[in-house]
Amino acid sequence: MNLGDSPESGVPADLRMVGSASCDPSDALPAVLTVEEIARLLKVNRKTVYDAVRARTIPFARVGRLLRFNRDAVLQWLRGQGRVSQPRRNP
Repeated sequence: MNLGDSPESGVPADLRMVGSASCDPSDALPAVLTVEEIARLLKVNRKTVYDAVRARTIPFARVGRLLRFNRDAVLQWLRGQGRVSQPRRNP
């Protein structure tokens, strides 16, 4: 936990909006996230994010060669409410 982290909220200070009236920490995140931002949000290494993209287990989009993540889609995925479509295998 960093110096500015709040143990009550469990949200890192760099992802929290100071003085925000909102209780939802995701409001502090931009609508479109980078690999580094997703890794920080999930508290994993960037390689883990790339592995999840390669396995198509996390919702993502490609913008040219760049990977981008829709904040709301990822948060829904984290809550287990969304499903990431997997390619069907023929029997």
